[in-house]
Amino acid sequence: MTFWRTGLLGFGLSVAASAAAQTQSGAPSISVEQRIEAATRALGYFERSHEYNEFRSVLLTLLEVNGDDNAAAPLNERWDVREQQIKETYGAWFRIFRALDALKRVNYDPLDEANRCYLNIAPARGFPGMDPKDVSDPQERGAYEAAVEDNRIRCERNNLQVLLPRLDEEAEAGLHKFLRSLSLIQGPDGDSSGSYFAYALGKSSLGGDRVGQMWKIFGERKTADWKPTVSLSGMIIGATDSRFTFSENVKPDEAKQHLAEWLESGDVRQAAWAAHFILRDRETHAIPLLLAYVHKYGFDPVFEANADLTRQYWPEAKHALDAMSAVLDALIVFRARVPAEDLLQVAQPLPDETLILGLLPTPQEKVLQFFYATGGMALRQPNTSYFVARRAPASSGEIMRWVAAGNMLVNQDWREFSPELIDHFVLVLHFSVIPEDALGMGGGGCGADSTPARRPEVGWPPQAVYGLLVPNPAERGFIMQAHGPDAIASEPKAEVEVEVEGSTSVKVVRYANTDTGNTQYAPPCPRIPVEDTRAHWLEKLGFGEYGKGRSYDPWNPPFRSPWTRDAQREFQFYDIIAFKNDESYHAQLKSWLARQREVYDEIVAGLVQKGLISSDQATKPMRMNIYGIDTRRPSAHSNVTFLKEAPWSDVVPENTEVMWIGG
Repeated sequence: MTFWRTGLLGFGLSVAASAAAQTQSGAPSISVEQRIEAATRALGYFERSHEYNEFRSVLLTLLEVNGDDNAAAPLNERWDVREQQIKETYGAWFRIFRALDALKRVNYDPLDEANRCYLNIAPARGFPGMDPKDVSDPQERGAYEAAVEDNRIRCERNNLQVLLPRLDEEAEAGLHKFLRSLSLIQGPDGDSSGSYFAYALGKSSLGGDRVGQMWKIFGERKTADWKPTVSLSGMIIGATDSRFTFSENVKPDEAKQHLAEWLESGDVRQAAWAAHFILRDRETHAIPLLLAYVHKYGFDPVFEANADLTRQYWPEAKHALDAMSAVLDALIVFRARVPAEDLLQVAQPLPDETLILGLLPTPQEKVLQFFYATGGMALRQPNTSYFVARRAPASSGEIMRWVAAGNMLVNQDWREFSPELIDHFVLVLHFSVIPEDALGMGGGGCGADSTPARRPEVGWPPQAVYGLLVPNPAERGFIMQAHGPDAIASEPKAEVEVEVEGSTSVKVVRYANTDTGNTQYAPPCPRIPVEDTRAHWLEKLGFGEYGKGRSYDPWNPPFRSPWTRDAQREFQFYDIIAFKNDESYHAQLKSWLARQREVYDEIVAGLVQKGLISSDQATKPMRMNIYGIDTRRPSAHSNVTFLKEAPWSDVVPENTEVMWIGG
């Protein structure tokens, strides 16, 4: 339950209570007592749900007591009533800290194997993070559901423990703000002596350390710019202050003595510097230390926060991400093999590095299948527990990761990939009907993604970044040029780590210099539809080579000579039919569709011969989605009546399921 609403209901009051609190003039009048009651109720909700928004609601409601905005509840003018209101408000604040103390687990270690939160639980068969309903075997589905539920409990427990320092800090800041509002009241009614505070604190049942903390905050109530002493970095496991001065001036022999200490310290800045020195000094003997760091700190709840869209912008989460990125970078350069299970744990926060380590030094099928099955891996939305099976990639990064993973699966002839591909394959075709004397069509362009200059944070080492690019700059289409230090080059200077060949090849590059902007993702321009990419993968699996048929581009539709129509051993995704008469139009369309079916049959025969699919799979109907545009009509996208004008019953090839889509 999310306790986050607007208006009067935002403070936990029911509609009836809100209406009853109206004054004769119609303006809302909510008493201090009602604020305290609403905050106490919201605190009860938080103790059950552990949701951040509900905790924020508690603080905001209490801060309306003697607040300074229109929704504030002023203290009573009678001194005896005012005294009781202040004591009860203190009591409400102390209940917040008592609740936080009760939720904190003493000596709790989220990195202990019994407490680890796995970001990607996998079923016995299938990809990590998949929805249990997509697991066909009932016994395997039940075991997977049980594992997912156990993991959910661990994850929620870890998330709460890592959240408590942030909640504690916000509660301290809120209490100080309330005390400051009281300090502006002249005389004893502002509790200048602290007698009301002492009375409420004595009844609070708070522990000794907490009581001392409360008095320290009370002593700072007149300091306008006071801030809690516990910083957000306190959430990071381990110490954050090192007596060692980190810089590029640290000599190799000196750094070598401390590498294990820094990587095992739990201090993310120390870990980042350790990885930097290991790579700089080519300390390959330290690779086991780097592998141990990934295996252990991939389960750090602060690092895992990067997989959550609502928490990934926390400063401490970014620091944990930077440290892990530095470690993975060194492992990539050293061509070290990282276990697939460890890679899948860090895949959501660091998808590019994970994909690269799934390709190098040798391909890891489990990792590549994950990126293919999840459409290049996009962060799951809040309150979304699973990845959608066979999700189509959307962003440039998702497209490039998905294509690279699929290319490698195809090039390796992995047997589990072909049945998945053929079972869900749909050939998407486009054709246009044009006047017989038409000359040409099209014109347009697109661009590539880039990352801005990324200078290291003060006190942190420089870090390399990676790009996933189509190898040939001309295939990337139009890339906007810029001037100055942040210019984006169409062919950036970078180290090539690996190139995954395919109908759309993917080149992985490493940018050691991040002081200027770099091309991060450069897909082909125009974009190749995912359906066509799957078709090219089938061509490679069936024929041993990729077809070169061009995809449909609405801005630059390809024009193929009809005399070469039947000579191509590849799919032709687009055709233009120059309309002469109904008979020739019908014949051309029938011939074009028949040839696509023949290509499909040849591919299927090749897959059966290689043992990549079964004979039963080969006999399943082929599926086509066909889009048609009649450019002779006044409105090409709305007037598609020509689809009904031909005798379709004899146009569709046998054992083929066709969906006609106009426009």
